[in-house]
Amino acid sequence: MSPRIMEQEPWLIQDAKLYDICLKYLQQSPAHTATEAAQKLDALYPPKRTEDGDMQLQKFFVINVWDVILHMIRQIPDEHPAQDNLLELVEALRDLPTDIVVEIWSEKAKIWQDLPFLVDILETEYYKIDQETLPDDGKDAARKEWHSINAFAARLTAEGLQDYRIFGLWALRVALEEQPEPQAPEYQLQGPILDCRVPVAATWIRRCGVQMFVSDGACYLRHGGKGGRLWQGEEGFDLERWRLWKRRFGEISKDKWGSEKTRQLAQAAEKEMVEIEIVVWEELDKLSESESESDSESEWESENGSENGSENESENEAESGSESESEEENGLENESENEAENEVESGSESDSESEKESENESDDESENGLEIKVKDKAEHGPKNESKNAEDESDDDSDDETSKSGSQA
Repeated sequence: MSPRIMEQEPWLIQDAKLYDICLKYLQQSPAHTATEAAQKLDALYPPKRTEDGDMQLQKFFVINVWDVILHMIRQIPDEHPAQDNLLELVEALRDLPTDIVVEIWSEKAKIWQDLPFLVDILETEYYKIDQETLPDDGKDAARKEWHSINAFAARLTAEGLQDYRIFGLWALRVALEEQPEPQAPEYQLQGPILDCRVPVAATWIRRCGVQMFVSDGACYLRHGGKGGRLWQGEEGFDLERWRLWKRRFGEISKDKWGSEKTRQLAQAAEKEMVEIEIVVWEELDKLSESESESDSESEWESENGSENGSENESENEAESGSESESEEENGLENESENEAENEVESGSESDSESEKESENESDDESENGLEIKVKDKAEHGPKNESKNAEDESDDDSDDETSKSGSQA
């Protein structure tokens, strides 16, 4: 069933078109999905309709889109699915492929990816409601609107579209940290205050409790994260402050001041906080175990790497030693072989030299023999032969003389 949305008074025809697109989307017309509704809203963006490049006109258009959506949100209870439908519409706008840039407080932001001006418009809607007068009679509509705005802010935060955790901190502070003194007159009148504020605080725990539990309190100091009367610790989010909220939900679920519905919501919020703690601590333990395992693996790898490295070094040294030894042996063998070859060569050379020398000597001897023969021939040549012939003739004459003498 679609919520009954009261049409605001548009001062421009464009606002009426924006409102009509969003309303038809909430009524779940057959042709109206979140993406189609986002595309229709984007088609009305001024530069896409005309050639007008007026930056102010473009900014006002974006502001008007958020204003229409949040006007509807204020009229939709937290539990109604139309809140989730409008959340999907904001997501669809963010996912539109566009590179158009606008300037916000001297900073540039993309339309629609950065959801410009949404945080400003939601804060404006938040502060429109006077929270101090909410519990008074006749303010039931304002109380519902305040609850609806907080519920949508918690949804946006849980989905990571915007960060409104400071709104949640404020809601928990006014609901759980501002308990009057027991002797104060307000202590006896706190029932209506609890009935107004506890449901909003419980919504933040239900919608966005995990994000608030793991929040870093320091980043919220500039937003006014100070505590109420029951919290005098650090500003912002803090584990001890979380435990205070959990204890206060438990106390409210048992006391007599709030309505039955308020006590049930407080009890459910306390239970939700306990479950959030268990889930987060288990995840942190798993993360710690995985980190320790990875550290152990790294240590093991480094140790094995060093051992393997030393082993490899020793193996390499042994191999290099054996290689050097083999190289030395090979060197010695090569040297001995070279020496043997050199000796053989030298021997052959010496043999050949000796042979040559002997040949030369024989040649010399033969030459000398020839020389001697020549000399002998020279010495015992024709002269000697004639002399010898004369000697022989003398001998013959002597013999004949001796023969004749004997005969006589």
